[in-house]
Amino acid sequence: MWAVNAIKNGWAEDVEVVLFGPIEDAVARGDKRFVPWIERLRELRKLPRACRRIAEEKGFEEILGKNSRVGYVGAIIAELIRRRLRSNDVLMKKASRKDFLTAIQTFFR
Repeated sequence: MWAVNAIKNGWAEDVEVVLFGPIEDAVARGDKRFVPWIERLRELRKLPRACRRIAEEKGFEEILGKNSRVGYVGAIIAELIRRRLRSNDVLMKKASRKDFLTAIQTFFR
């Protein structure tokens, strides 16, 4: 996982992992592809964040709380999208819901 290596090797000043959507489900279910990386992050004292809304809906808030900081992540994701858009010389001010969804799709390409 890039995040673990970035923290260990100082490739970036501030590394934050956000568990969201299918990856959050997989970690909560103990998927062996991801859990070792989450444990490595914990060893490095960089617990990932997990989306509280998804955790509440799926009923695994307690499970995720053992290896992550469960909280609302919408503002974090929105800020990352704004930064990405700004870096592409696009300014997002009071965008409509449709604009926001388009921005999310662009961000994750």
